[in-house]
This record gives sequence, C-alpha cells and structure tokens, in this order.
Amino acid sequence: MFKRLFRLSSSGKKKSHVLRDDIEVQSKKSDSKESTTIDDTTTEDVAELKIDSYRMQVVLKFLQNMNSQDLCIFDALSLRTRVIFESFSCNVAEYYDMMKLLFQSFPDFKFVVRGIEEEADRVMVKIQVRGTHTGVPYKATPETPAIPASGAFVQNDPEIFTCIFGEGGTSTRITEIQVKPFGKLSGPMGFYTQLEDHKRKSMSKKDKKQHVHQ
Repeated sequence: MFKRLFRLSSSGKKKSHVLRDDIEVQSKKSDSKESTTIDDTTTEDVAELKIDSYRMQVVLKFLQNMNSQDLCIFDALSLRTRVIFESFSCNVAEYYDMMKLLFQSFPDFKFVVRGIEEEADRVMVKIQVRGTHTGVPYKATPETPAIPASGAFVQNDPEIFTCIFGEGGTSTRITEIQVKPFGKLSGPMGFYTQLEDHKRKSMSKKDKKQHVHQ
C-alpha cells in the first residue's frame, strides 16, 4: 500500500510530501536504506522534495525522461534487463521499440505518477499511462491490425511499475521491470482495446447518421 511520506522539518515536525504529474528529481545521492513512500493526496511538486534515496531518483528520472520521449534514458537499464507485463515479457531492445511506437502514435504519451515506495532491492511506482492518438497508426503487437489515428484519448487503469536493482539492490542499474495492473486496461493492449472501442463507437454513430439521412 502506498502511504503518505513523512519527513522531519527543521523544527522536528512531520511534513507530508506527495507527487503531481510533473517529475523533477534532486541529484543528491544517499546510502539510506529505510523504506520510503509517497502518495498523491496533496499537491506538492516532486521538485520541492528532497528525495534522499538514490534508487528512487534513478526511477523517477527514468520516467521523467520517458515523458520527454528521451530514449537515451535506456542507458540506465542493464543490457540483460527484462520487462515483464501480465501477459508477456520482453528484453530491452523490444521494450525500446515498443515505447518508440507508443511515442510515434501518441505524441503526448505520459506516465502519470500516483505514488512511489522503496523496499529492499526495488522501487515500486504507482502509475497511469495516457495519451491521445494523433500520430501514426497503432498496433499493440505484430499480429494486431494497425488502427489509424482518430484523436481518441486513452488512459489505462493504474499499474504498479516495479524496478528491481541488481546485486541485491546495491547496483545503480535496473535489471528487471515488472508491470502489474490494478484493472483490465494495462500495457500496450490496454491502449489498443480502448482504440478498438472508440473505433466501434465512431462507426456506429456514422451508421446511425447515414440511416437517418436515408
């Protein structure tokens, strides 16, 4: 569960901190191994937080650069990193290609951070991904037919994006990413399912209009 993060202020009083959509991360490194959590119950920017956990900084910076569509951030991953979704898994090269297509199909694609927690060798982020289909036709897998852009806005259900660090958590490289859904709409197929539904509804409305005018 993602609970409110409390940090002591200079007066010794507890201060709560949470996330908004914009992610800015301090570059300070810390060896602190205490469990740290953040949720989204208030409206403070991450830029205003002094996040002491270096691994949390790595993960938030990864998501920030992904939101900027900067795929150079993949350098933070190990070449052996596996990305595991509920129904499939892929290697770094396949994940890179998947994200590149998402950016091309959804130019405003974004990870919205809802909460973050660190534990042992991993950082767990509660996210929602969303975007507007105004780019190239989208296909979730090589087998699915491409759906032309329609301007449809799509948003998956919340997911837990877990980044596992190598060498028992002492490495700064992410060696595994796990994406676990809270609902039915998750991963690339979550977007694809919503686009199919939007396409069906649009065709139904078009058919009704044609029937009216006949």
